[in-house]
Amino acid sequence: MVSLWLHHIRLTDPVVKAWGLVPTFIPPDKGCPKFREWLWDALEIHTSLVVDTSFGADIPAKDLTQRFRCFKPFQSELNSSNIALYPNIEKFLAGREVSMKAGKALKLMIPELSQVDLDLLVDSFRSNFDQREFTLHTSKLADKFELAYNGDQVPMQNPSTTYTRKSLACSCMRKNCDEFQYNVDEHPSRAYASGDFSIIYTESNGKIGSRCTVWTHQDGEPIIPQAAPIYGTCEHSIDMIANKLREMGAVFSNDACWIGAKLRRIPFEGNDDQFIGPYLDLSPQHLKDTGKYLIVSENGEIDGSEYNGVLGDTYDCYCDDCGCGLGEDEYRYSEYYETTYCDDCYDNAHAHCELAGEDYPKDEVDEIFCGEGRTIQAWREHEDVVEACDGNLWVHEDTMFCEYDETYVPSYDLIKYDYFQSDWDNEVYPMSECCTLADCSSVSKDELDNDGNDWVLDKKAGTWSPITEGEDE
Repeated sequence: MVSLWLHHIRLTDPVVKAWGLVPTFIPPDKGCPKFREWLWDALEIHTSLVVDTSFGADIPAKDLTQRFRCFKPFQSELNSSNIALYPNIEKFLAGREVSMKAGKALKLMIPELSQVDLDLLVDSFRSNFDQREFTLHTSKLADKFELAYNGDQVPMQNPSTTYTRKSLACSCMRKNCDEFQYNVDEHPSRAYASGDFSIIYTESNGKIGSRCTVWTHQDGEPIIPQAAPIYGTCEHSIDMIANKLREMGAVFSNDACWIGAKLRRIPFEGNDDQFIGPYLDLSPQHLKDTGKYLIVSENGEIDGSEYNGVLGDTYDCYCDDCGCGLGEDEYRYSEYYETTYCDDCYDNAHAHCELAGEDYPKDEVDEIFCGEGRTIQAWREHEDVVEACDGNLWVHEDTMFCEYDETYVPSYDLIKYDYFQSDWDNEVYPMSECCTLADCSSVSKDELDNDGNDWVLDKKAGTWSPITEGEDE
């Protein structure tokens, strides 16, 4: 009975079939007992999957026990943040396990997991099996700033992020010198080594786990520490710095302020208007050049929100509206105003004319009617725009000109606008001038008056007919 049940599971479970298990082969149930125990407990605690495979229950839709016998998952010895397993029967028979990121490995074995459940399992795996030990360091040296910002880092574990706790993988300063937009010969983080700032960082086997830049001194004297956000690879490494900051009595980044703090003044390529420097993590993101240092200031002329490695006048031009600096490929030139704009200011000032295919001042572009009443955006003064009898602006080709009262009439429905087109001269006239002939033609009263014949109205029929010779009017 049991063997039949197991045989049925092997043949019906899609994951087991994809792995390559056949009825004639039963993989030995070996592996890492500690890991397997954690996995069963974690599935029950953190997911909504039914993991009961007891014989008293109905045959489950998936046999996780058999899957784990096949994959034989365990913590990778190559990377403690990974799960190692045999992804298929060929790898198993060759004795070659594969190290995978935890999320990918769990999804391979249990594709039914929702993303929420998968994330919870990955977090549980890391908290139970991550054996990395970090040491905490504090320094004012430029080399240590560069190490904390640009040194090799331990594998990421997707820590939860807030304004004060950020992912080290998202740091815009985590680059080599030649990877910045401007090929700097000194890492921008070294500008913090002015004596005012300290770098607090964690390290594991020579790799960075987290870092935080803190303003700790002014003119050589200690101050209440003002901390930037903590960047880290995992919760534990971030927690270590957070605890250190609390011991120091530091103000955390959501309330911290760097106004008055000094950075080293490092001219870029000998230029006295450009300086190698970092993106400032706290507002205000402006610096003032004193000739000896760069000082964080609310009214500083140097923008500290750039992350290209160089601060100062690095722009090709400036927006003539908002004044922001623009690079070679960032500005837009207005032929109409003969000036340069950033994208936002240009779009605020201009609109596109669909008739001319060009941009014009926004207050000179309107909705123009066309076709059967739809609208397009077009410059009011365009040669193909006319004002019609309904008071709206229309595309010229979608109107007909009425010489009788010198107005344009939308051509798609003349009657709607109380006009008609004569069957004689094909001109447009007001309906007040319409005369219906006995043959059902519609002509204007002027046309009848100038026809050379005499016409008489049959009041009963409401139609006009010519008077033939010898016929009474």
